[in-house]
Amino acid sequence: MPPKHHKPIKAKARKTAEGDEDQDENSLSLPQLQNFIRRDPEAYIEDYRRQFEHFRSTAETLQLRPGRPQKSFNELTMFIAHVFHCYPNLREELNFPEILLRYLSKDPQQLHPEARRSMVGALLLIRSRGMIPLMKILPTLFRLFACDDKELRRTLQKSLLNDIINSTSTVGKAAGKKRKRRLNRGNDTTEASKGEKTEEKASKYLDPAPGLLRKDVQN
Repeated sequence: MPPKHHKPIKAKARKTAEGDEDQDENSLSLPQLQNFIRRDPEAYIEDYRRQFEHFRSTAETLQLRPGRPQKSFNELTMFIAHVFHCYPNLREELNFPEILLRYLSKDPQQLHPEARRSMVGALLLIRSRGMIPLMKILPTLFRLFACDDKELRRTLQKSLLNDIINSTSTVGKAAGKKRKRRLNRGNDTTEASKGEKTEEKASKYLDPAPGLLRKDVQN
């Protein structure tokens, strides 16, 4: 039996933080609910929880039939990713990024391409908002370069290169500011040398990654 697709939920009339009111029994699509959640998260927390349960159900279906198209799963995955930041108190309870990483780590090449891309897109969106460390997702995302999916590999190359470059830049700027403060306090050139070594070590740690990304995409 094919998986059931997500049905728009029914929302009762309620007032949002801005004081306007939804129409009674108005069917909300996921994009509409996403918009309402961004405006007034607390008013729609139960709707969010219900959609997360739908996501869990579709994820179980995906686990049973990983190669089949799963439109509901893809839509729910991106919906949750877009509003995940609205509910900081639920992050640990729901463990959304961990669920995605688990599915992508198990056997990613068996997943339908759209399901794989939606999970990667969700992780990258969450990462772009600073809600998950780069090093937590990097090992899993690197392994996805083995998948025969050019679109996915282009997305990974662009996003990870930008993230790694930004991380390197941040480390370099922090080291530079620290070195400048030391020199301003009258420290000698030995302290400046130590700062340069710190920056150099950070760069060496991150520099191989872009090369690996380029190599994987070309193969």
